[in-house]
Amino acid sequence: MAAELIRAGVLQEGEYLNVLRRLCDDREVSVVTCEVILEAVQAWECERPVGKIVHHESSRTVYVDLLEKCLIPYLLNIIGRHSIKAHSYQQNHINHANADSAKVISKITDDEGLIKKFTPVSNDVLNNMIKERVSETIELKLVPKLSCLIVYLLGILSSPPVQSTEKNDLLNHHVNLQPNFLFLKQVFEKIAESLSEVSLDSITAENELHRVKVLSLIIANFLREKSCQQRDELMVPIKNMIDISLSLVKGSHEADITAILLTLIVQPYLESAVNGDETVTKLWYIVKGFYTAGQDFITEENNATGFLILCFLSEHLPRMNQPLEHEDLFWKIIQHGLVHPNPLSRKRSQYVLKRAVDACTTSGSNQADGCSKYMSLQMNRKKEIEKLWYDFFLLIESLEEKQAHVIKPVLEKLDRLIVASSKNIFHVSWVLVIFHRVFSHDNKNIRQWGLMKFLNLKFSEEVLMEGFLSFVTCHLISVLSDYLYYARDPGQPPKTSSAVGDQLILFFRNIISSLSVSNQRQFLCSLLETVFDGRPWGGIPLFYLLRSLSQIPSTRVWNYKVVKNATVNFEGCLSTQEVTLRSASQCDLLKAVFKHLCSETSLIEICDIVGHFRRKESWCCGTRTWEMIIDGLDIFDERYDDSSVHKALAASMSSLDCKDVVHPSDMALGINLLMEKNFRKNDNNKRAFYAESLLKPITNFLRDCHLRPYLDQKKLTWTLEVVAMTLQIKYEVPSNNQEIESKQDGDLACLESGIVAVAQLFITHMEKLNQPHDLDSLNLYLQVFAMCNSAPTLKPVMKSLYVQIFSKCKSLLEKTDPVKVSFGILVIEHLLFFHYKDSEMSIKEEYHQLFLDKILHNIQSLTQRRSIQGYKSTEFTSNLVLETTRSCWSCIDMLIRKREMETTNSLAEIESTVEAFLPDAVSTLGRLNAVHVFQVAVSLAPSIIKACMWQELVELMWRSSSEFRKGCDLYRSLIGYLSDLLFHRDAIVKTECHEFIVQISQKLLITGEAVQGIAAHMSRSLIMPLSEGAVRDALPSETLNELMQDVLVPLLMFGYVFRKQFKVIQDTVEYIQHCGTTYSTNILLESNWDADQRARAITLRFLLSLNKGRISDRRIAKAVVQGIRYQYGKCAGDRRDFGNSQSHRYKTRLLQAFLLLLPLLDEEECLLSLSWLCRGLIKDHQQPSVRYIQEWGIALIIIFHPSFYSHLLKHFLEGSKERVGCVGSFLASLTHVACTTEEEEVLSQAIQYTLPWCMAQHFNTRLYAQVSLRKIWHHCQAINATAVLDKYGPMQQCLQFVVEQGSAARNTLNMLNDFYFKVFHPVQHYTLQTIVYDLPCLSLLANDEWLTVDFILGVMDSCILPVISEIPLHNKDKVLAESSPAPWVVKAAGEPSLTEDSEISSSPVLNVQRKITPWKSMISELTASLDLPHMAEPRQQRGGLILVASLIDKPPNLGGLCRTCEVFSVREYVVPSLAVLEDQTFNSLSLTAQQWVPVKEVKPDNLAEYLRTLQNEGYTLVAAEQTANSKKLSEYSFPERTAVILGNEREGIPCELLQLLNVCVEIPQFGIIRSLNVHVSGALFIWEYTRQHLTKPTSG
Repeated sequence: MAAELIRAGVLQEGEYLNVLRRLCDDREVSVVTCEVILEAVQAWECERPVGKIVHHESSRTVYVDLLEKCLIPYLLNIIGRHSIKAHSYQQNHINHANADSAKVISKITDDEGLIKKFTPVSNDVLNNMIKERVSETIELKLVPKLSCLIVYLLGILSSPPVQSTEKNDLLNHHVNLQPNFLFLKQVFEKIAESLSEVSLDSITAENELHRVKVLSLIIANFLREKSCQQRDELMVPIKNMIDISLSLVKGSHEADITAILLTLIVQPYLESAVNGDETVTKLWYIVKGFYTAGQDFITEENNATGFLILCFLSEHLPRMNQPLEHEDLFWKIIQHGLVHPNPLSRKRSQYVLKRAVDACTTSGSNQADGCSKYMSLQMNRKKEIEKLWYDFFLLIESLEEKQAHVIKPVLEKLDRLIVASSKNIFHVSWVLVIFHRVFSHDNKNIRQWGLMKFLNLKFSEEVLMEGFLSFVTCHLISVLSDYLYYARDPGQPPKTSSAVGDQLILFFRNIISSLSVSNQRQFLCSLLETVFDGRPWGGIPLFYLLRSLSQIPSTRVWNYKVVKNATVNFEGCLSTQEVTLRSASQCDLLKAVFKHLCSETSLIEICDIVGHFRRKESWCCGTRTWEMIIDGLDIFDERYDDSSVHKALAASMSSLDCKDVVHPSDMALGINLLMEKNFRKNDNNKRAFYAESLLKPITNFLRDCHLRPYLDQKKLTWTLEVVAMTLQIKYEVPSNNQEIESKQDGDLACLESGIVAVAQLFITHMEKLNQPHDLDSLNLYLQVFAMCNSAPTLKPVMKSLYVQIFSKCKSLLEKTDPVKVSFGILVIEHLLFFHYKDSEMSIKEEYHQLFLDKILHNIQSLTQRRSIQGYKSTEFTSNLVLETTRSCWSCIDMLIRKREMETTNSLAEIESTVEAFLPDAVSTLGRLNAVHVFQVAVSLAPSIIKACMWQELVELMWRSSSEFRKGCDLYRSLIGYLSDLLFHRDAIVKTECHEFIVQISQKLLITGEAVQGIAAHMSRSLIMPLSEGAVRDALPSETLNELMQDVLVPLLMFGYVFRKQFKVIQDTVEYIQHCGTTYSTNILLESNWDADQRARAITLRFLLSLNKGRISDRRIAKAVVQGIRYQYGKCAGDRRDFGNSQSHRYKTRLLQAFLLLLPLLDEEECLLSLSWLCRGLIKDHQQPSVRYIQEWGIALIIIFHPSFYSHLLKHFLEGSKERVGCVGSFLASLTHVACTTEEEEVLSQAIQYTLPWCMAQHFNTRLYAQVSLRKIWHHCQAINATAVLDKYGPMQQCLQFVVEQGSAARNTLNMLNDFYFKVFHPVQHYTLQTIVYDLPCLSLLANDEWLTVDFILGVMDSCILPVISEIPLHNKDKVLAESSPAPWVVKAAGEPSLTEDSEISSSPVLNVQRKITPWKSMISELTASLDLPHMAEPRQQRGGLILVASLIDKPPNLGGLCRTCEVFSVREYVVPSLAVLEDQTFNSLSLTAQQWVPVKEVKPDNLAEYLRTLQNEGYTLVAAEQTANSKKLSEYSFPERTAVILGNEREGIPCELLQLLNVCVEIPQFGIIRSLNVHVSGALFIWEYTRQHLTKPTSG
């Protein structure tokens, strides 16, 4: 108000000065006070009369008083409140304030007498200031206003007075009225002290952030005043404060703190300072300290604020001592920022890069002038380089988008960058930045495209060494760990590897072929170390990665240490992987090792490496991998007659105390490798001699070991381990390689004397094994003896020794010492396994009796104890207790299973005794004996069922097995035995057992969902007894339907939808198994990957074994079909199933089983099935696979039973009334029936029922009818059905004419080319192959639903389950196998159209979407989120347009206008209330634009006053309104200072406001509606103003 009175000339000098004195006396400083004083002073200084020195002196006196008595003390007080000591300020620092003031006054007085003394501030005033705790928000608004006012007053006081006549008076006045600049020194020092006290540990605390804001806002206005920085007494404090600010920037990890310090302290300092280059250089060194750089990339980031500082530095690049673009680290940091996970860091890096590129390309410097290699500046290619950078920025900006349709067209421009990189025009690291962003994109398709694109790259060695190889090892390996990349592409044949996996091989081959040997070594070693650096690997990515390494050319660049570390880490990756993948990965890594391991590696080192792989999964003797290892030994520099194994064996046998003792497993492997290599080179005599010389240290030591009283036990243990593992490696071979034994039997004959000596030693010292810790020694002896039984040359030796061992064992069992008894039981278990079978009957009876007397009668005390009486409870005693229990049940299991071969009284007694305590044993299972107990239960099944213990025992087994669910393999085995007992042939034929069988079966099926293999074993357990004709005949009729419906039919349905990961695993395992003997897993292991399919295949195989000639089989078929209809009804819902959903798969599986059983059904059942299939077609529009089988099944029933034809027509008529969509399916069935008959009546009726639908409204129905009619007509012509042809000839000709018009002919032709109408024959193709494989393929069912005929035949032995079904197994022709899915099937499955894709890809992309990035004005975003008051005009170019939207009510319109204002740099946006900025709909349209455009609140009631103010400031007020005198927008020329006023959505601009405005402008309209939306109108006005002003070219 005071300012307006001054401008109006109402307020005179005395009144003006009185106002200022009153404000000074009040000493109450607020935001309003500062604004009033500042506006009044500004108005007075502009309007004051000139030529009156008194007038000038009096106002300057008041200004000095205002500064010294009010403003400056208050400012110092605010600074003091924000020091660490301010918490106790009220109590301790009040007195110090006066003391400090006195010191300052004294110091000022001594300063050449140029300034006046401060008036001391009373304690009361100071206390009032301290107690006045203003809120943080108010304080943030107050501080800049206060400092701005002080600076303005200082500026007035520091300027010389005008129009003075007397020089002496002028000098005196000038001296007396000079401002107090020395107080600024105190301000700078206090702020520097407070900033130095900021704790970086709590930097994110709100009070710390607020403190930095306040102090920075205070100092900002002072630093912008050049006169402050130019005064000598202030230079040191300012420099000190800048150094402290830089130190805080260096230590702060909080972006807000850094942004405040840079924009409010450093920036003003640099704007006013003459020498700011040092500060800019310091900032660059701070940024450099944030990053650790490797050879090609940033390897570590210590502070994420570096990009923010770079944004700030980019404004001051010319002030750098050395241009940043000459430093490689600068470009590395930018590249690191471009791929940063934080979007804001990426945005800042783009900004810095654009400024740097712009500076480089416009400077005209050449690359030879010291510019970095990352910035190619070849002047003769300037235009080309600028275009490359344009493409680069287009790519990097597009990759910030989420929509794939926006990104994909732009990605084509990457090819140009790749070509330029290959020619060294554009550094390859920028291409890698693009790929890095592609790999981290949210869209899977974009990532997949990027990976395939990257793997297709091929560069020269020079380019590869410029960071490409580092990118592969640092980043690509992490990308490859995603299993989703290895999914099969749509349409890819089964049993093939993934496209990414195949391309990965070519990628590594291209790299290796381009590199020199030294670079090959560096790359492959780095790659191996990166892959096995401890990161977790999934089975699929690891398999494909190792597969690629195993198929690249041999290099010989890996040394022993690198490979050893890799194999150690590789072991840790295997535990959680699927067994097939695990085995294949080991085979591939071994192959890679033998391709790339350097030839200087010794044999013992090779054994150490191979020993880290699991023998039974990879390099077992007789596998392809074993052969590869043997053949690969030729490469290494090793003499096989004096190898490192010879030396290591001799050294170990001489002393085991040295630190380099070889592990027994490695030594055993080395022995086998040498003997195998020698076997291939020499004849039998030489082989035997070589083995004897190689094993001489062992045989010499063992030959007389039983005679030496002071035998070295440590050496004996090591030697026995070597012997056991040597025999194990040699004789544990795959079943199809047993001929290896006979070829090499004589190799280990030299061990015979040593084994005899060991056995004698064991017999002698057996009784000395009397402590629990001797268990390991006993097991080692027994392991050696067990492996000797595998060697044909040593087995007879052991047979002769077992009699002595058995005799000694009996004496052990006679002892009272429980440890010796336990050891005796373990020896008995070994003897039962290896000696019992070949013994005489008398010896066997001794075994029986010994077992009965010494073990079985004490079985409960032996197996249910928790400790050993007389011995302390230790780890050894616990292990012995567990082993004893396991051994007891193992013995029971072996004896009971042998009762089938021989029956004695003692065996019968053993069986009855075990049967009595079996339930207790099941209830108290242990992990080690669980399998044996369950095996015993299955072996005793007949007697258990007879004794009525079956149900109780099955329930106990179910409860006990659940305790082992965490161990999947053990749990699967236990459930398998439970299934065997549940479906035992003696139980399944009993009516009273069926209800319990169904109950447990449902639990097993639920469990089978989570544990693979359970359902497959359940199927086998059920089908095995049902495969016997006697069992099928004995099945009770009363409960047969229930058994089939709730047990067998669910197994026909079994198989759940795989999650993506399991689907990829299944496809990969399928490929591995297809590779045959290449991978050892196909010989050594059994995988459960197809367990769910086997469960269904076994049951389908049973259906094929049913004989139509057997009554019991027809009875079973009828019960199964009834169960199929029941289960299908449970699957059917009100909605159509999604493709390949669980319900869709269930329906398909049930209908496939129904087709297999159709020949076994009688007429009554077929009629019921016909109604069921027809209702299925009528009820809903089914998925293609379901629909095909339903239509085919209906046709087959009519073909097999022609008398049902009328029933089909009846269902047809009913269906057409209920749901027109089913007509096409009925027409298809009708067509298949008609095309397999020659009866003219049937054909006539088929045409009669088809003709009306040929002109139907529904397109698909009409099309089906036309195709059906044409196919039936062709059939009539083929069989010469003249009566039919004559009767319907004219109608056919008319219809033919209609069909051939327009697109109808093309549609009909396409449908006729559909395999279902063109080549499919319902009878000739009624085979197992069509049902389970061809039709699922052609209906685009998921490929895990495709069952081959060979797979179904291979799930069970034909001797057990012969195929008797009348249905042929294979098709006689290949027409279905060579057909393609119908177009409507492709569309229903949602598969992409290949033709459309090819058309899109073949056409060049001439234009793409691109979001405008105004990078030259991006620096203002540094403090956009800090909620700081506007310190100065925005630094980006803004026009003179103000948009006034105070009359608008709706937030969406306000939000849209805000966004438009920001895009076109409107100077100010006026809204009715700032509260609208928090509105959700406003923000949904503004998209944070309010952070970048100045927004002001003017209430509608205050709008008139605000508009008058704008007029006074020189603005032209333009109304966007239709009036009688309005001008057209296209004809109006906007002044630069314009305010556009928008009206209310309904009422427009009120009449009273129109009178205040300068002009009304309207938008020309040519339509009927008379108004536009206010947001649209405002946008048009803003654009027209922008077009006229901001788009004009500017000078300079």
